[in-house]
Amino acid sequence: FNGTALPIKLSLVGADNTYGNYGPNDGHMFKISFEKFIKIGDKFMDAYTVEADLRKYIRLDNYTLLAFRLMGFHSGGDNPMFYWTGGNNTIRSIGFRTWSGTNMFVFNAEFRFPLVQLAVTPIGIIGPVRGTLFFDMGGVWRKGQNFRIFDEDQFRLKDAIASYGFGLEFFMFGY
Repeated sequence: FNGTALPIKLSLVGADNTYGNYGPNDGHMFKISFEKFIKIGDKFMDAYTVEADLRKYIRLDNYTLLAFRLMGFHSGGDNPMFYWTGGNNTIRSIGFRTWSGTNMFVFNAEFRFPLVQLAVTPIGIIGPVRGTLFFDMGGVWRKGQNFRIFDEDQFRLKDAIASYGFGLEFFMFGY
């Protein structure tokens, strides 16, 4: 990507979440965007991108919830844009932003639950401390690559990657 860019972006955004002191705990959010890089001269880049980020939170009780996220990205044109992914809240089994490509999808499912509501310590107040059980799956590929999520013959992932595990999230000093 080398040249002059004149991007125009249109996004549709919506949310009806309710929040606890630890983040969203019910409702949904979405963002769907289309971006066009206008080519008005020889030195201007020609590209477009389509992005979607869909999230759903299902509250099980006051502090426990299921969280789902589906993200996708596609870029085309003469100079397609690249998207980087990996790490926290995307595909946790690969390093932070180590995968890049002109096409991407990620699916996350999480079970979030409280471990410690509030702890007073000599260094200050810590809490809430929350646990997460997660499953991630996604893939990234470039324009022209033959990408297949599954290998139908062996019923396993082919070009996509998945991970599962657990995590801890804690808040210190009100942050």
